[in-house]
Amino acid sequence: MGSPRVIVLDEPTAALAPSLVQHVFNMVLTLPTQHVSVLMVEQRARQALAISQRGYILDQGGIVLSGLASDLLNDVRMTELYLGTHHNT
Repeated sequence: MGSPRVIVLDEPTAALAPSLVQHVFNMVLTLPTQHVSVLMVEQRARQALAISQRGYILDQGGIVLSGLASDLLNDVRMTELYLGTHHNT
């Protein structure tokens, strides 16, 4: 693959056994240490935001919320509408 500067991941944990999901997220975390930026689309929003710097919440094809991932995780409106009950991570 050479030396990519950006990698796009489209739901890298889809259809994986639960035991493998954290392993995939751990692998994604290593990419920035290799100077590779990551753009990831992921249904496991809480876990994806927990390892991200920024997040974009899409609803029906449009961006409805965006910002620092930590802010999105702590946004009560966002967690109630898109993640279910509010949990701190």
